[in-house]
Amino acid sequence: MRAAFLSLLTLLMCNFVEAACPTTVSRDSNGRSVGTSPDWSDDIEFVIADLVFSNSMPGDVTFNPQGTPVSDAETLDIDRRGSDPYTYPFIPLSQDAIFKISPAGETYSSGENIRWRVAFEAGAAPAGYYNRVGLQPVDHDLYGTFQFGVVEAEFTCTEGEPFFAEIIEADAGLDEILLTVSAEQGSAAITSYDATCEDTGENETHASSSGTSITVPDLEGGEDYTCTVTATNSVGTSAASDPVEITTLSGGLPVWLMWKGAEIAACNQDSDGDRLGDCYETNTGSFVSATDTGTDPNNADTDGDGISDGDEVLGTSRGLDLPGMGANPLKKTILMEYDWLSDDTQEWYDSNARRWTYDAHNHKPTSAIAGWVEDAFANAPVSNPDGSTGIQIIQDYGQGGLFTGGNEIADTNGNLTEDVFGNDFVTKRSNNFAANRVGYFHYTIFAHRYYDGATDSSGYAELPGDDLIVTSDWWFDYYPDSVASTIVHELGHNLNIRHGGNVNTNNKPNYNSVMNYDFQFAGIDTDCEGCGTDCSNQNAYLISGDAIVDGTLPDGIRARIDFSRGTRADLDETSLDESIGVCSNVELDFNRSGVIDAGLVAADINNDGVSETLSDYDDWSNIYYDGPADAAGAGAGLRPRPLVCDNAPPPIGR
Repeated sequence: MRAAFLSLLTLLMCNFVEAACPTTVSRDSNGRSVGTSPDWSDDIEFVIADLVFSNSMPGDVTFNPQGTPVSDAETLDIDRRGSDPYTYPFIPLSQDAIFKISPAGETYSSGENIRWRVAFEAGAAPAGYYNRVGLQPVDHDLYGTFQFGVVEAEFTCTEGEPFFAEIIEADAGLDEILLTVSAEQGSAAITSYDATCEDTGENETHASSSGTSITVPDLEGGEDYTCTVTATNSVGTSAASDPVEITTLSGGLPVWLMWKGAEIAACNQDSDGDRLGDCYETNTGSFVSATDTGTDPNNADTDGDGISDGDEVLGTSRGLDLPGMGANPLKKTILMEYDWLSDDTQEWYDSNARRWTYDAHNHKPTSAIAGWVEDAFANAPVSNPDGSTGIQIIQDYGQGGLFTGGNEIADTNGNLTEDVFGNDFVTKRSNNFAANRVGYFHYTIFAHRYYDGATDSSGYAELPGDDLIVTSDWWFDYYPDSVASTIVHELGHNLNIRHGGNVNTNNKPNYNSVMNYDFQFAGIDTDCEGCGTDCSNQNAYLISGDAIVDGTLPDGIRARIDFSRGTRADLDETSLDESIGVCSNVELDFNRSGVIDAGLVAADINNDGVSETLSDYDDWSNIYYDGPADAAGAGAGLRPRPLVCDNAPPPIGR
C-alpha cells in the first residue's frame, strides 16, 4: 500500500529536526503534539507510527478507496451538517511512507476514531505532530479548516530489520497448519519467515521457510492454536505479527492435498461456460498463455466483442484458429472475409495507363486498402481490458497462411443480380464462405455493381448483421481509399450504425463520420468547415472536403476514415449561428448567402426538405458487435434489415 494514502499525514509534519525514536507525544508551548526525544540515533532506519485521530467535524468524513494514485487528485468528502458533500484535495506525503493500516475507502461519523499505522524511512519521518490536524479546502477562504484531534500516538524504531510481519491466510489440516505470510523487508532482503503455533496448554511448535508459505507440522487434530510469524534479514528479526487463532481438523486430508484438490476443482470448473477453466482465467487483464489468460472467469466475453474468451484463446470448437489469426480475448476484435468478382465486360478507369478500358479485371481489395481499414479501427477511442485502446480488425483477402478464405469468384459481368438478401449473393456466399466462419466473420463481396448494374450505389449492408456488399464500379483503381472508406461505411451498418448515427437522417454537417454521405469519400471534417459550400453537391466532396493528396496515387486521394465521436453541438435548422459554425467557432455560411450573417438564420443545411434539430452521435461507443453471432443464432437476436447506400463517388472528366 505504498503512496496511495499518503496525503493526510503530510499535514502532520511540522519541521524536520534530528530526533531519537519517540515513544509518546506531549504538547508543546505552541499547542502542538511533538515527539519527546530530541535526536535521532544514527542506527535508526525506519520509524513506525501508530496514530489515532478523532473526527472532530460535525458530519461524516469519507476517505477515497485503496489504490487511488496521489497523482489522480485524491479527495476527502465531508458532509457538513446535512449539506451536500464537498470535495477537498489531500496534500501528498513522501513516497517512502509504507502503510499497514489506513482509513482508505471508509466512512467515519463525528467523534469516531480514525487510525493509521505507517512506517517512514528515518530521513523522511516527521519529527513532530500537530495536536489537531487541519485539512484546507481548495479555496482557503470558503469553508475554513476541518479538524482532527490526536487521540493516541505511539512509535517504534527499527535498525533495518523487517517490520509489519503479518499472517495473510491460515488453513488448517488434520495435523498441520498452512500459513501464507508477508512482511516489509526493511533495509535488506528477507532470508526467512519463522512461525510459532501455541496450543491451549502453551506448547509451541515452530516452522520456518525462505518463502511466504509455511507449513507447521506435527500438530494435534481438533486442537485450538494461536499462531504468529516473524521475518528475518541480515540485520535482525521483526516483531511478531498479530496472532491468528485457528483450529486443526479432527479428521480429513492433509493441507497440501486439500489445496491440490481445490486447484483441480477450480480448473475443472467453468463458471461462465467459455471452455476455459476458472483457474486459467486469472482476471489480471494481461494475456500470458492459455493457462494464464488474464480474462474474467465470470464473463464469457471479457472484452465484449461478441467472440467468447475460449474461442479467442483455444480456437473454435469447429476448428477455426482464431488465436493463430491474432484474436485476443482482452482486445476487441472484428473479423472480415473479402471475396471479389472478376469480369471482362465492364468499363473501368485504369490509373496506371490513365485511360478508360474494358480490359479484364477484378475487384480484389489491395493490401493498402486493408491497411487503411485497419488504421481506422486501430485509432478508435475504445478501451480494452488489457489497457489498450482501439479495435483490432482482422481481414482475410486471400493473403495466404491462415488467410485463404478470401478468394476470387469468376463472373461474366462482375455484377450481383440482387442485394445481400438475393439468391445470387446467398449462393455465392454458400459456395465460398466456410461454414465454421459463420457466427464469427463478416462476409463481403466486392463487385462492379449490384441489381445487375441498375444502380451506381457504392454498397449495401445488413443493419445489423454480417453481410455486406462493396460495389466499386469503375473507380476501384482510381479511388482506392474510397474503397477503404466504403468498407468501413458498410461495416458500420453491420455494427448497427445508420447514415445519421442512430437515425437515418443523412448529410448532417455536425455528424462527423464516414457513415454520413458528406464524409464517406472525402474523409471526415478535420477543420470544422463541414463538407464545403454546398453539401448537396457530390462533385464538391473531394474538392472542398478534407481529403489529403497522396503522392503515391496518381489520381487518388487519401481521406481520413473515421466514425464520429459525438462531440459536436446540435444544430437547430430554424436558429443557426453562422459565426460559430459546427465546431471551434469556425464560421460557416449555412444559408449559402455568400456572407456570414450577424444574426441567427434558418436553413435546410442537409437538404432533406425537413426543418429539424440535427444531432451528432458517438458511433464508437455504440458499436454492436453481435451481428455475426446473431446470424448464427447465438447473439442477442437483433433482426437484420436492409440498408441501401445510394452514394457514389464524384466522376472524373473523360
